[in-house]
Amino acid sequence: LEPDLDLLIDWTLDYADAVDLAGGMTRVSVGVENLISNDFVFSSPTIGPVSKRDFINLMKYYRYNGLDLASAIPDLSVSYEGWHQDPHDPWRIWTVARYSGTHTGTARLPGSGLKLSPCSDPSERKKFTTGPELQSFLWTPNKKLIWQTVGYVGDDNTGSNQRHGSLDGLLVSMGLPPLYLETSEPLRSVQSWFSQFQLSEDAPKFRSSYSDLPQWWHERKNLGLNVHR
Repeated sequence: LEPDLDLLIDWTLDYADAVDLAGGMTRVSVGVENLISNDFVFSSPTIGPVSKRDFINLMKYYRYNGLDLASAIPDLSVSYEGWHQDPHDPWRIWTVARYSGTHTGTARLPGSGLKLSPCSDPSERKKFTTGPELQSFLWTPNKKLIWQTVGYVGDDNTGSNQRHGSLDGLLVSMGLPPLYLETSEPLRSVQSWFSQFQLSEDAPKFRSSYSDLPQWWHERKNLGLNVHR
């Protein structure tokens, strides 16, 4: 049995609503946890692949170390358009996302010492909108999200994110100089890769170890369906 597009759209919007109700991606609520599979994998250009446990721990690390989107951008919202079903996997849906919001609270970039403060004059705080970003959601037949991909920017010259996707795009929209991300990218990539070897289960991991990723992920790689990173 294959799902139709409308069903997958409804499920994905239910998930988006749960994330929005929780206060953004850095707050993983019970409602969000109930919609993601125990075999969940999250991936983006700068994070992942990470397992469900490592994803939740990473979001907690962000939130409790100064990067709480619900406080920094209280009116943060995401709009989706251009829905289409993956012709090679009917349970996977693709969409173009754009984030909008107003930076009204302080955000800190964990581990960097950088602080992003809003304009002191509330009248100068203007709502931002990021450019088009491709995202995908792979569902199981029992409405569990098993794979989410975000952050793949479709146009470098459109939007407040200045060619950076997902969380990085929101940081740029709040005033983080893009040059910081671009010049620190090699070091951050190395740190991300080595984070999988941290022994503490609660330590933030930007990439999960082989043993922490689910079996279906390894099977995809063995079939040549995943890029080996």
